[in-house]
Amino acid sequence: MRDSRRHIYGALVWLRGISPGTAGMFFWQSGQRETDGIWASHWYGRLIETTEFGEAESAKIKLGESGQAIADQCRDAYAQLSEMRIRL
Repeated sequence: MRDSRRHIYGALVWLRGISPGTAGMFFWQSGQRETDGIWASHWYGRLIETTEFGEAESAKIKLGESGQAIADQCRDAYAQLSEMRIRL
């Protein structure tokens, strides 16, 4: 497990009061299970191949003209709030 994911897991356990015994929520065996059902290949995609959560994918959002104007007006406030965020 990557160190950053270990820290995230530890923070979730501490912040949310999650029992350390529930690691199965964050890590799993790869492959299909009998309990997955016939639709698993359609629902799960790469989940079947993985054993833990991956890095977040960067979302590219294209805003219209009015949406971009609102985003531009909010940028300074967002930057100020971002500086005060809780860092894990």
